[in-house]
Amino acid sequence: MRRFAFTIGGELRNFKTSSRLFEFYKEFLMKNNIEVDFFGCFWNSNYTEECKKLGYFDFLTDFTLEDVPDEGIDRGMPPKGNYNNTGKSKSLYNWSYSCYRSNYLRKLYQLETKVSYDLISFSRPDIYIPFSSLKGISIDIHELQSSILNATDFTIYTPPIKKNFGYKNGTDYHLHCDDLKVVGDQCAMDVFSTSFHLIYIKNDPSYVGSYHNLPAFTIKKYGLEVRNDCSFDKKWMILREDNGIDVTKDMKIDKEYVDWLENR
Repeated sequence: MRRFAFTIGGELRNFKTSSRLFEFYKEFLMKNNIEVDFFGCFWNSNYTEECKKLGYFDFLTDFTLEDVPDEGIDRGMPPKGNYNNTGKSKSLYNWSYSCYRSNYLRKLYQLETKVSYDLISFSRPDIYIPFSSLKGISIDIHELQSSILNATDFTIYTPPIKKNFGYKNGTDYHLHCDDLKVVGDQCAMDVFSTSFHLIYIKNDPSYVGSYHNLPAFTIKKYGLEVRNDCSFDKKWMILREDNGIDVTKDMKIDKEYVDWLENR
């Protein structure tokens, strides 16, 4: 049987819906002979406490709730949305820290239980995995060592990390990595989850986090293999509301998820 770990972290948004979808992902993958564990690092807030009291953390194997790091907040800026009551998040500090912290919990669990994982993802908490991608994961994870995928250790599955600057016929590029999620094998995620945060906090303060180049720089610096030829690198989406599913305008929501939420 294969084993998949979801590590998730950051500020909770739309978690009343996304937590139920995480339960769907687990049930579906387990029906396909894939054991699933969840590890999380989230910021303390009124919304977090409400979710905890209502049992929305029950699916998690382990998690930690922490005060928002001072390094990750612009204190003078107004809160963003209805969930952040501390201030505006500062670039990718919170993403890198929660990636490190949730994966630290995962590694402690592995030391205790002696389990190993075929794949590990890190994502925001308000994530939506299109059902076609979930089905692809359930198939491809069983083919990792086959001639179909022939996967090697220290591999990150993500869209290409080189991004053209955008001008016509240009050959210059910059490094780029999406902040929605990253998927890798256990060796790769052990390296990435620790090294990304270390690189971030040691970086020049002039760095602009919205460029998203440091995650890609981490992948390149530590020689991680990049693959984008299977379901693991396919794009995930962001939930936009906390009562039902609204991902992006005019996007058709998967019927499997709609039925699941209506019957919960």
